[in-house]
Amino acid sequence: MKTEEIKPGDILYEKERKLLVKVARVDEDGVVKCSAYTDMGRIFKTVPPPYRIGTHTADAYIPATDVQRKYMERKLAVCEYVNLPKNNRMETLAYIISDLKAENVELEQRVHQLEDDYNDVVRQLNGKETHKDEDPARLLLGNMQKMRDHCDKLEKDNEQLKRQCVQLQTERNEAKTHADECELQKEELFKHIARFETSEFLKIGDDCPHRDLLPGGTPVKVGHVKCNCCRHLIKVDVFGRKCVLCAWCYDNTKAEEAQECKSADD
Repeated sequence: MKTEEIKPGDILYEKERKLLVKVARVDEDGVVKCSAYTDMGRIFKTVPPPYRIGTHTADAYIPATDVQRKYMERKLAVCEYVNLPKNNRMETLAYIISDLKAENVELEQRVHQLEDDYNDVVRQLNGKETHKDEDPARLLLGNMQKMRDHCDKLEKDNEQLKRQCVQLQTERNEAKTHADECELQKEELFKHIARFETSEFLKIGDDCPHRDLLPGGTPVKVGHVKCNCCRHLIKVDVFGRKCVLCAWCYDNTKAEEAQECKSADD
């Protein structure tokens, strides 16, 4: 490392003596002075100010790993806890326990990840062992058979869809025919309603204003046999004594309209 890269509070690893140190300062000669050091085993020491411990320059150190840095921080926290007054120890102990819990969670997640990676490798190896001794031609034939089975299934599905399409077309045609019939019936019903609404009541016994005269110049009487046989007659009252319902006006108007349409077409 370079001297300018090292700052107070950094945690570094001394390669020669295999010591983990916490930097307190760098003196004018470039020598790193530490406030604590440990071999991550039996040795752990803290150094009071003015921090005179340290004989190596920056090139003897490398940055500490995450594991090494957490180890040093935990050791320093415990040391601080021991030297605190009793009334402040609980708060510091809570911080230490919280850090340990967070580290345990990270370790547990890492273990799960390693287990998953191991299981993936085992499955891959088992798959290779399964297919290692198989004949390539047989594998190719098996794959081709799977493709053929898949194509057969698609063909069956296609035939079924065609049958369903034909059935839907038939049902559509039947529905359309029924709708056309209903439309015709509606038109006929509207015609009957219009014919009934435009019909007129004629009093029985009066001269019919629409029929031609009988031989001898006698007018046709309303309710007469000739009247009852007329195609314009809709209904006679229940007792046949008062009036009839006649649609001559409607029928005559429709006949004239039909004649006009025929003349226009010609």
